[in-house]
Parts: sequence; structure tokens; C-alpha cells
Amino acid sequence: MAAPQDPPATRRPPDPSAEAGPGRAELLRLTQSMSCAVLFTDAANRLTWLNDASLALIGVTLEEAVGRPVRDLVPLAGTDANTFRRLREALTTGQPFEGTVFNRDRAGVGRWLRLQVSPTIHEGAITGYMTLASDVTEQLQLDRRLEFSERMAAMGTLATGVAHEINTPVQFVSDSLHFLSGATGDLMTLVDALIAVRSAVLAGAPAASLAAAAVVAEDDADLEYLRENMPKAIESCLDGVDRVSTIVRSVKEFAHPHQVTMTSVDLNHAVATTLTLARNEYKYVADLVTDFGDLPPVRCLVGAINQVVLNLVVNAAHAIGAKVKGTGTKGRITVRTRAEGDLVVIAIEDTGGGIAADIRDRIFESFFTTKPVGQGTGQGLSLARSIVAKNHGGTLTFDTVEGAGSTFYVRLPIAGKAEGSQTGVAA
Repeated sequence: MAAPQDPPATRRPPDPSAEAGPGRAELLRLTQSMSCAVLFTDAANRLTWLNDASLALIGVTLEEAVGRPVRDLVPLAGTDANTFRRLREALTTGQPFEGTVFNRDRAGVGRWLRLQVSPTIHEGAITGYMTLASDVTEQLQLDRRLEFSERMAAMGTLATGVAHEINTPVQFVSDSLHFLSGATGDLMTLVDALIAVRSAVLAGAPAASLAAAAVVAEDDADLEYLRENMPKAIESCLDGVDRVSTIVRSVKEFAHPHQVTMTSVDLNHAVATTLTLARNEYKYVADLVTDFGDLPPVRCLVGAINQVVLNLVVNAAHAIGAKVKGTGTKGRITVRTRAEGDLVVIAIEDTGGGIAADIRDRIFESFFTTKPVGQGTGQGLSLARSIVAKNHGGTLTFDTVEGAGSTFYVRLPIAGKAEGSQTGVAA
């Protein structure tokens, strides 16, 4: 935060009750009873007053703090560039600011702080700023652990399915390689017979009997069959290897270490990656239809959005599975993406049984689930909404028709969360 030259270090803090009017003095006394940190600065962003919670948070005394630029004591190193830029713009233009920043105190302890900065105005002029700061480190760490736990639970759920998905193309490759191994042996036998014929001809010896043996070798090898099927076997091997590579790459992307800053990503690719991993969850009960629109790069925490999509697709598969159980039929899951103004929309539609009217208001509650014991934690939709709304400034909504199915809509700002606050947590 920009500020003029530092004032002399020997400046003593003012007595707020002596220098301020009754209203100001009462306000400053009130701040001492508040659990959150409260800081006052002048128009040049030099500290004029801090309550005890602020002093404890920063690790200084009032004498050390008053008169110094805020940036000296609260440098905000580690705050993402977008948030820092917004904060500086707010201080420059006299606008309020709200966001989450990262700071280290004098002891080197890192904390995430939720700031609310408001200008103080007297007779139409900005005389300074009042900042409320709350330490949200523990809450963010808890959110991160919950998300990580849900991600690991999802990976555990998917593990068997992923193993099966890998086993299928591996079996294709194995069968093709066994065929190619036998075909190669037959071809080598034919080649040996032809070499013998060539050698006899070059030596001027009778080659009729050797040529007859070559014809037998050709018949045994079934040359026309090999000519037709060996390229197919090779293609099958390549397809199988590509399929395994796609699955492994999808697992790697899904299980990528948790992001702490937003980046611009190809959201269609991210959704497709998650659908690859979820295939074993839905393929026995539903056909998948995708309709990906033309999307610009979307600024988001892609790992977290992958988690949201996975949770919604698995829920859709479970809803359809409950409806078609014992019927021998399959439902349909349709995943669409599209741009909608300054938002992107991911719509996940299922042909399951829909959501009963009496529980629609509760489906985003933590620990609420309609699944049998052992089949759901009740955290999936709650976490999904938290990721979309809290971390990305988006919305997660749904339409449902009882007996016909549901559609969940994930709407995300293309430019990222308008607030620009960082959502990661220092280790």
C-alpha cells in the first residue's frame, strides 16, 4: 500500500480521548471491546490508532505502530497480485475494499486475514481509512482439509472403476500382442522357406522341392489373413495404449496438488477429463451425451471445479441407478457447457427420479443425504456449493421434476471471482 516517507520513529502515539471529539473517542474505546482487529489510518495510509486485537495480530506495540505506514507492519507479502492491485486501487480512489489477504507477522507466522476497508470522510473529504481484519486462517485450513478429504474419498470411490477402465484397453493390447507374436512366428517360418528357395536358385541347384515347401509355409501362415489382420492388431495396440494414457493423464490432472491461486484454463478439457474418470460410475446405468460450447479461458481453481463436476456426475449416476434398477434399461446423463454473458455454465442433466419436494431445501446442507448408510457422506453437494459460491463467486442451482430427473447448473465468472481474494491456505 503506497505511502509517503516514514515519519520519525520517536513519534509518540496520541491519546485518542484527548485528540478526538467525544464521538471519535467513544468509537475508539468501542474498538477495544471488539475481537477483530481494527486499524485507523490517515489519508496517507499511516497508522493513527489500533485496538489491542490489532496489536496482538501484528505483533507490535501501539508506540511502535502509530505514525508508520501500514505497509511497514502489514506488507501482505504472499497476497495474490489481483487482490493486491484491487486494494491499491481502492486506497487510491477512496473506494471500500473487501477481500482475503496473506500476511506474516514479525515472528514469521503466516496468516490469512479477511479485510474490510472503508474510507472515513469529513466534510466531503477523505480523512483516512478504517480497516476491520479477521483472522480466517483456521477456517480456510478447515475448508481445505474438508475438500482434500472429499477428494481422497472420491479417488477411493473411483479407484476400482479406474482400474477396470485401464484393464479393458490393456486386455485389448495383450490379446493383440499375443496374436502378433504368433503371426510373427508364422511369417518367420515362411521367410526361412523363401530364403532357402533363393539360396538354391542362386546356387543353380534344383529349387522345385524347396519352392513346394515355401508354398506349404505360406498356406500354414495363411498369408492373406495375416495381411488383413496384422495392421488391425497394431492399430488395436495403439488405441489401447492411447486409452491407458488418457486415463492416467486424467487421474494425474484430477489428483493434481491443490491450487492456491486461480489460473485461466480450458474448462471443456477439464470437464472431459473428469468424465473420463467417472465413466465406470455411470456406464452401466446411463449413456453419456456431451455438448461442449465454445468457451473462452476461464479463471478458476481447476482441481476444485473438477471435484464439483465429479460429485454432480456421480450423484446423477446414482439417481438414475435407483430409478432403472432391475429394469434392464439405461438412463441418460447430458453434460453441456456454454458461455452466458460474463459467465460460463456447466449443466449436468440426468433422467433419474428427480428430487422430492420436501427435501429440495435441504440438499445443500452438510451431512444431509438420502443414500443408504455407507454410500454417502452428505458432504458432496454442500462442498460443491461452497467451492462454486465461496471460492469462485459463482452459483450452483438446480431444476428438478419428480419422476423425470434433475439438472444442476454451475455458473462461474469467466474472469474469476469478482472479489479476487485468494482461497488457498499456507501450510
